[in-house]
Amino acid sequence: MHQKYIVVGTGSLAVKIAEYLKEQRRDVAVYEKPLAHSFTAGESCAAKQLEYKQLTADEMTAQLLSDLETDKLTVISAINTYLFPRAIIEHPNFYGINYHNALLPHHRGMNAEAWAIFHMDPDSGITWHRIIEQVDKGEIICQKKIALPTSMTSMKLLRIQRNLAFQLFTEFAPQLLDGSLSTYQQPDEPGEFHRLHAVPNEGYLDLSWSMEKISAFLRAMDYGVLYTLGKPKIKLDHTYIHTYIHTYACGRYRIIQNNFPAERDEVVVRDDTIAIIKKGSSQSVILSGLEELQTG
Repeated sequence: MHQKYIVVGTGSLAVKIAEYLKEQRRDVAVYEKPLAHSFTAGESCAAKQLEYKQLTADEMTAQLLSDLETDKLTVISAINTYLFPRAIIEHPNFYGINYHNALLPHHRGMNAEAWAIFHMDPDSGITWHRIIEQVDKGEIICQKKIALPTSMTSMKLLRIQRNLAFQLFTEFAPQLLDGSLSTYQQPDEPGEFHRLHAVPNEGYLDLSWSMEKISAFLRAMDYGVLYTLGKPKIKLDHTYIHTYIHTYACGRYRIIQNNFPAERDEVVVRDDTIAIIKKGSSQSVILSGLEELQTG
């Protein structure tokens, strides 16, 4: 039976993996279920003469089931939100691996880079693993740890993870191609699961947090102009005769190093900026690009 390789994913990582497989003289195609905030891979695939199909989730299932009737499929899932149904996973002609941007079993699910930063984990990493019916619970092929300095943003971490994912793929690809790939069970440790639309603290900055936690929240929400998790929001009480709660979305932020630790907590609203100062901290935060969402 004919062997075909399908890269299911979006962005540059999926294209680079497909290009690598083509260089190894493998029959390869890219199937993409596009992300709302991402550029599609179609143009890059066309430039590199790679077979490409853009598919909805239902179309993806139908296409893969059709392929499995005539081909043995090795599926490489890379930056992909499509969930493979049981009918595909249990098909005798299917073998699949997935790239996950965390050190499994921790931070299963979506946007793992943001949750690692928000939880102030000392490190993050990547995992390549087998695809099974339980999301991100398949046997591990390889893992690599990445230190998380206090300057790391979600966007920066994604880039580091993406480059490392391709590097590790090329290291184990020879074994994948000759059928000798080895795996091992995930550690028996508790791990969090993050759903597609989950956002740290529902997207709101909490003024009761320490400056370290405020920084972690803002950096976790920081995907540059993509705003993958939306813009961070903040609620402020303005008390005159009555108390009015103003909710702002913040387009930009800066974390500033001060010469001396602050003597008290303070929130200063001035024109289009909000300054947040925390007692005992040598840092302050400036929020700008404000958009008022509601008043009440």
